Amino acid sequence: MNKFPNLRQFVLIIGNARSGTSLLGSIIDAHPNAMVANETNASKHFWSSLSATEIFEEIYANAETNRENGRYCGGYSYKIAQGPKNLNDIQVTGDKIWNPAMLLLHGDYSLLHHLETTLETNVSIIHAVRNPFDTVATMHNRSGAPVMDRISWYFMHCAAASVIREKARCLDIHHEDVITSPEQELLKILAFLGLEPNPAFLAECKAMLFNKPKLTRHTIAWTPAELEAMNAKIRDYDFLYRYSFDSWTLTR
Repeated sequence: MNKFPNLRQFVLIIGNARSGTSLLGSIIDAHPNAMVANETNASKHFWSSLSATEIFEEIYANAETNRENGRYCGGYSYKIAQGPKNLNDIQVTGDKIWNPAMLLLHGDYSLLHHLETTLETNVSIIHAVRNPFDTVATMHNRSGAPVMDRISWYFMHCAAASVIREKARCLDIHHEDVITSPEQELLKILAFLGLEPNPAFLAECKAMLFNKPKLTRHTIAWTPAELEAMNAKIRDYDFLYRYSFDSWTLTR
């Protein structure tokens, strides 16, 4: 039995690690008509062996647990104030998927169709994007892996995202825009998901955001070879055209 009787859409939040995926998951989950999990265990296998009931049960349990525990991820709390939810009111549910699951989906696009068939609802994708220099720097700082290793990892996921975006209904959301133009971006997300722009929801989301994007690119010493590798690969992806080391607003 569907735990969400009025469900209209299942949303997958994808993107490179440290690109704002957890923030987007928390924002959508905070809407009174949505419930979004944060990296369910079964997303590691793209729910391939689960029934709809099992998927919805895991989404519910994960979202509730994360909400009660403050939606912590990567040392930050992404909790947004909200009231109790009525499952009959839930119209959108989904998951901020485990990051390598992007590569799994890229390797087998039938998984997307299988998920839609199993859930008997449409699956849409929100793709989180952040300045590559900030993302790679944060990956390096947190993992200690060489910068060139993190550059390869980052663009491997960009390649996967680039093709996934063509296989499903997808919305790119840039992290910097969420921080600097929150209402505009929140309304864009709600329109994409068919959710009403609840005023209390908008106010609570804006109150949780940082005042400005974190420029972690300046926390490491880039070599000329690393900068060259970044700049060469950025040009391969239309969702990265706007970015450079010096700015996030450069236009194509």
